[in-house]
Amino acid sequence: MKRQYSKQNKNKIKSKVASIISWCFFALIFLLLMYVLGCRVTGNAPTFFGYSFHIVVTQSMEPEIKVGDFVVSKKCDISDVKINDDILFESVDPLLKDIVIVHRVIAIAFQGENVSLITKGINNPSADINPVRQENLLGKVVVTNSNLGGIAKFLFNGYALFFILVLGVLIFIMVKQIKKIKVEVAQYKKNKRESMMESVKLELEEYIKNNKNDRPPNNDYKG
Repeated sequence: MKRQYSKQNKNKIKSKVASIISWCFFALIFLLLMYVLGCRVTGNAPTFFGYSFHIVVTQSMEPEIKVGDFVVSKKCDISDVKINDDILFESVDPLLKDIVIVHRVIAIAFQGENVSLITKGINNPSADINPVRQENLLGKVVVTNSNLGGIAKFLFNGYALFFILVLGVLIFIMVKQIKKIKVEVAQYKKNKRESMMESVKLELEEYIKNNKNDRPPNNDYKG
C-alpha cells in the first residue's frame, strides 16, 4: 500500500513538472511572437544573444547572396570590421529609414576617433550614399544559407508563430483531456471491479448463511 501511494505521488509530481514546462514553453512562444511582431512593425531585424537574423529581399548582393537567403550576423565593434566584410546594418537613408540591409564594406573612413564604413551592394553600380556608423551597425555576417531562408521566413512570420502558439495550446489541452479521460476510465474500471468483488462477497456470505441455516440436524449421535 505504501509503495502504491509513493508511486501515485511520483506520477503527480511528474504531471505537475510536465505541466509547468509546457506552460513555460507556451509563454516563451508568446513572448517570441510579440517580439517578432514588434520587429515587423518597426522594420528591425530580430536579435537574440548578439546575433541578428535577416532574410534578403533585394538583388543588391547577387550572385553571392540571393533574394530569400537567410543571413545571420554577429554583433561587433565597428573597429573589428575590415574591408570586404559583409555587414548587416540599419539604413539611415530617409527613404529607407531603419530598413535592414546586407552590403559589403569597400572602404573605411576615419575622422578623429570616429570610424565609418563605406558600403556597396556587389550588384549595385555605385557605393551607398550614407556611411555606416556604430549606432546603425548590427554586425558582421557570419552565416548565409539559401535552404534556411524559407523556414526562417515562416518562423519569423507573426501569423505563423500565432498559428504555432494556438496549435501548441490545443495539443496541450487535448493531451490533458486524454490523460483525464484515461484516469477516469481507469477509476471507473477499478470501481466496477471493486463493486463486482463486493457483490460476489455479499452473495457468498448470503449463500454460506443460508446453507448454515438449512443444514439438517445431525442424527448419527447415539447416547
